[in-house]
Amino acid sequence: MVDKTRTTGYSTSSSEEQLEKVSKEMVIKEGGKNFKPTTPFDIDQQLSSIFEASKNREAGLQFCASSDIGSPVIGFNRKSVERIGGKGQELKNDSRPEEITETGIWRHSGKGNGKYEAKIPLEISRLENDKWIPEICDGGGSSFMLDIAGSTDQSTSFSASISILNPNCLNGMTSTEIIGNGQVKHRNTKGLNIRELLIEAIRQASTYYHKFNLVTDQLRNSEVTLEKLGVFFLSAVNNQIINGGNQTEIFNYFIDSKQTKPKYDSWFDTSDLSGYRLYQACTLWGERQNSPSTRRKVSEGIWWSLADSGILPLPKTCTYPSYFEAVKNNLKSDIIDVEIAETVPAV
Repeated sequence: MVDKTRTTGYSTSSSEEQLEKVSKEMVIKEGGKNFKPTTPFDIDQQLSSIFEASKNREAGLQFCASSDIGSPVIGFNRKSVERIGGKGQELKNDSRPEEITETGIWRHSGKGNGKYEAKIPLEISRLENDKWIPEICDGGGSSFMLDIAGSTDQSTSFSASISILNPNCLNGMTSTEIIGNGQVKHRNTKGLNIRELLIEAIRQASTYYHKFNLVTDQLRNSEVTLEKLGVFFLSAVNNQIINGGNQTEIFNYFIDSKQTKPKYDSWFDTSDLSGYRLYQACTLWGERQNSPSTRRKVSEGIWWSLADSGILPLPKTCTYPSYFEAVKNNLKSDIIDVEIAETVPAV
């Protein structure tokens, strides 16, 4: 039974049966004649229909990577993902699942579960010399995901895009701005065609999914110095991407591999104190939060502080969003060391 008075926290679904049940019980706010509510179960049924129609194709749903002649053909299929990290090092009050099924992991929030978000694992393949080659994400360390968000209470437009997820921690990496403008959106009106939007989101992904590897390579190869770490925390806290009181927890996740008795090493796939590990430390904290908006703020906003600190080069095609205040250029050289020393938690 859906708690129609709950306004904080979230519940989860990971099967068709659970989605059908929660969709029948969720609050659907009455709208005008143009309002068209779409439930998670409706979306799941459309996705099943889309991939069922392509089941006889070896690589599933297929698109050309571009309009150029000779452009490679890219195939998409649903799959499941098992979490491989955290065994024997469980985190307190952590509700992270052991597996994400083909149906995906759906989070329902808001009064009467009027809002929803989902991550659905995808297998992406490329046709090469008449053979389908699975695309390796992040050197084999991550999986591609179809991200979906929307609402039945008219608070959020429907949207879909592609992200990646690390199986060690089941943390998602999202960035439509830095990776590419691959998010499709539509208001909940009669013109909303879920099937067309889902197909379009996957089609667009065929043109930019490879950019995730470029970014993860940059992060893995980026050295995090004390100065960069200080600017990063200062930037992230000042822009309310992470809470100031949680810096120490995130910092401890980050440097854990260098401790005599590591407590969290199984949650990471690298012991290097790189930009990638710092990103994972932040999302490891973010995914433990009960607020969907906090998790989203971390996974989407942390990119800007990584760029602000010089850990991740900001592409020439990108500019900081209007709400983000870069701190690196505003720190005077004679006080920057003091600012950083006060920001970085003590080891």
